[in-house]
Amino acid sequence: MVSARYLLMQALKKFAVVLAIMILTYVLAYPLYKQLLIATAWHMAALKARSIAQMRGLTASQLNEIIVSQFCLIMKTYHYCTPRCGCYEPPWVNYISLLGYYLWSFLTFHFPPCSADYSSLGFTGNNTASIIAQAIPRTVLLIVSSTIVGFIIALIVGPYIANKRGTLADNAITVFGIATYSFPTFYIGMVMIYIFAIILHIFPPGGMMSTPPPSTLLGQIIDVLYHLALPMITLAFLHFGGLALVIRALLLNVLREDYILMARAKGVPERLVVYKHALRAAMPSIVVLAAINIAEAFGGAIITEIVFNWPGMGLLYWQAIQSLDIAMILALTYVTILIYAVALFIADILSIVLDPRQRRG
Repeated sequence: MVSARYLLMQALKKFAVVLAIMILTYVLAYPLYKQLLIATAWHMAALKARSIAQMRGLTASQLNEIIVSQFCLIMKTYHYCTPRCGCYEPPWVNYISLLGYYLWSFLTFHFPPCSADYSSLGFTGNNTASIIAQAIPRTVLLIVSSTIVGFIIALIVGPYIANKRGTLADNAITVFGIATYSFPTFYIGMVMIYIFAIILHIFPPGGMMSTPPPSTLLGQIIDVLYHLALPMITLAFLHFGGLALVIRALLLNVLREDYILMARAKGVPERLVVYKHALRAAMPSIVVLAAINIAEAFGGAIITEIVFNWPGMGLLYWQAIQSLDIAMILALTYVTILIYAVALFIADILSIVLDPRQRRG
């Protein structure tokens, strides 16, 4: 059993990392974030004042006074003092106050409203959190499916070349793994599109669904999987070589252990020695590697999704950068950090469950 104290300590460590990166992001983006909140406050104040003016029939000067008063009320919720509202505080006080508001609003997923239109990517609404919530499942589908395929291949190839160390097969697969892991994602993506979409016409060149989409739910699911196939195969192809080499390195150490030599001396078939005993001993490290690989893939999804026009977090990130949508960029940065921390937390728990030697409590 994994102790509650251990779970709490791991969760606090991951939360501390997320908090530290959020503070660093705030320090770097403070001028832009301050401008964003002030612009948002003026916009919300103007909308509120216009709705009041329509009901009361106010003059232009009265409308301007209401806009300023509404602006000051909104700035108070940010805990930010401005001379326009008759409030004077040292700059460092505003800096710390706005940091507190930033941390609380992002930790509770109350992101500032986005300023760009993402309907061309298939996202509905203009709420930042809602748009990100639509993008996450699409990226998860691509990343997790490609990682699973890559790991299945790596779990077959890695132990095989570890047991055939120094042979032609080991050298050939090692060179192939280093080569595929070194290729830029965008280059392999374009090559795969050229071969399988343009020349062979086996897969579509990009997107997530045909236009117009199928009329039935089953047809839509099949269509999404059909569009998913090529980017998934591309990512699996790029990652499995490096994963196989890491698994090979882990197993080379395990295969020197005394209990492995004892199993061989007892006449246990080599296949069982490698794939049952040795692989099982290395599984905690492999699980951690899988979780880290998935987390890192979220950060690198921007290149893959741009090449294949896959409407997930990566393509959303790219569109936000092009549109200078600071709210969306900050929100996506926070969500990516959070996903990474959660993946590492899950990896820690799984490594304890799979390896009794690491259990505490």
